[in-house]
Amino acid sequence: MKLEPLYERAYQLLDASKFNFNHGFYEISVIASVQALYILINAKLIELGADIPWYLDFDGLFRILDKYTGNTQISDIRRRESEIIKNLDEIKVRLGYSVPLDMNKEKAYLIITFVERVFKILNDVRSSR
Repeated sequence: MKLEPLYERAYQLLDASKFNFNHGFYEISVIASVQALYILINAKLIELGADIPWYLDFDGLFRILDKYTGNTQISDIRRRESEIIKNLDEIKVRLGYSVPLDMNKEKAYLIITFVERVFKILNDVRSSR
């Protein structure tokens, strides 16, 4: 399976997220960043040969990432950033039920910077394979 289109889409969504954040569209920026992260993690897990159940939340995806990468930064994120990971799961659920998000600049910034950190870590893992 060619994974490059998935990686490209994830980076495009992250760029769209930053664009929308910079223009004051905080809800849209969070939606794009959450989708970008979901696509990136799934692409990485496929690349690593992991079996991914379709129903996994972000915590489950990070747990599998931790197992398959052995990257201490992923382990640290799971421990230290559990509240943000819970927020990501809540956002995905709210979007599934078309419940509006209540985002302000600060909340959006926290989520986007978290997503950017994970992108950097996974990019480093990707380039080392």
